[in-house]
Amino acid sequence: MSNSGSVMVLNGESKLALDVVRCLGWHGLRVMVGSYDPNARCFSSRYCQDRFIYNGQADDESRHRAILQALYRFRPEVLMPIYDDTYRLILARADEYRGSVRLILPDDLRLFDFCNDKEAVTRFAGAHETPIPLTFYPQDHGELEGLRYQLPYPVVVKPRNEAGGRGITQLDGPQCFDDWLKNLKEGRGEAYPIIQEFVPGEDLEITLIVDHDRLLGATVDRVLQNYPFPYGPPIACETIRDDEIVQTYFRLLRAFSCRGIAHIDLRRDARDGRAKMIDFNPRLGGSSGVSIRAGVPLPYILYQLAMGRDIAPYTDYRLIKHRWIFFQQLRHFVDSPQKAALLKELMDVRRTTTEIDLTDPRPHFRVLAEVLKGLHNKLFARQRLALGK
Repeated sequence: MSNSGSVMVLNGESKLALDVVRCLGWHGLRVMVGSYDPNARCFSSRYCQDRFIYNGQADDESRHRAILQALYRFRPEVLMPIYDDTYRLILARADEYRGSVRLILPDDLRLFDFCNDKEAVTRFAGAHETPIPLTFYPQDHGELEGLRYQLPYPVVVKPRNEAGGRGITQLDGPQCFDDWLKNLKEGRGEAYPIIQEFVPGEDLEITLIVDHDRLLGATVDRVLQNYPFPYGPPIACETIRDDEIVQTYFRLLRAFSCRGIAHIDLRRDARDGRAKMIDFNPRLGGSSGVSIRAGVPLPYILYQLAMGRDIAPYTDYRLIKHRWIFFQQLRHFVDSPQKAALLKELMDVRRTTTEIDLTDPRPHFRVLAEVLKGLHNKLFARQRLALGK
């Protein structure tokens, strides 16, 4: 193991992985990255010192063997997955991994799956005095049909085990409900979704790292824009201070009696001012870059936690705006019908940071090359189609 410390980051194909790799590199750690994408942008980072590729379409056992081989080869101190499927793969074999590396994970697979189950975690939060929207938990098709005229429209339908806004549907009335229900197969072999009242107000996020009853780090931010609208991931955030939100959700994590990280989506209800829990993720959130740029190095705190070190809490942070320019913000600008207002926002660079790092430019060139290649392929396909006509 390296004297300066070392971490193996998995899911290197993700946008978040680049933020994680840079943060660990900034703190002097040796970083190695695994990904199923040979063109993963963080492979080009100056802070990625070793890399390996595994088959993302392979079965869990094959991916497990590939990760173990990389562990034996590179000998990192700590293993840091990013996506839920990789968390689950490692947790299911935690004893085997713990023989060769320290893990940044919840205590066990059951707790991880519980926290990823929207019904289970929402019920738990409500039972522990955490503000939640009015929520319905249908267990079968009959209960769903019985809700048709009882729901406080508009409502939001959420799959129980999806992340990143995938599968979320807004229903504005009984006719929309009927149309949606027609496409839902009865007896489909998976849990029925939960249904929540639509909460008007501003979107917020909180990320916390805890060691049971100790708060090791926390940030709160306001979501300024997301893409695709309305349920896509954030592309612009602004850190704020709100001690009441921090204490409310710290109490919730203490009720879990666990160690690790949670990223929680909130909405401050315009009707009563309460920050209500919209989603809960027991891992780094995709927008963790805003916390890192504000001065709370989430991946490095997780590394120290895995190493069993005494950690001074990171609860003070800078008030900044953070934008993901390449290329989410640009896509949002192209699609927006309010380009003048959006351009004015983009020109306001006070207290603004971005994911662009001029000391580590190669990942951005790689992304730019991929975008240009995609545009070229689209233009070529259109030309071929026109010639075919």
